[in-house]
Amino acid sequence: MWIKRIVIFGSGFRYSFILSRVNFGCKGLTNRDKILIKLFTEFYIGNDGVFVLKLIEHNSNAIVVSSLVNKMWEQFKYDHCN
Repeated sequence: MWIKRIVIFGSGFRYSFILSRVNFGCKGLTNRDKILIKLFTEFYIGNDGVFVLKLIEHNSNAIVVSSLVNKMWEQFKYDHCN
């Protein structure tokens, strides 16, 4: 089922999966963040990354995956926004 969602439903599923796990703090989601999240999801994590994150979440919990995604998000921003 995950493969179907990731491949067939494509970027919408991947985007919402990642977006729901990134912590934006008090400031909320800006337009710049929306664009960066799309780039992060499509080019940094990709289909296989989302699949692996879903497997990790299935075998642990959402908190572990949120922590991983947030670390990856911070690294992505550091690498591409500085």
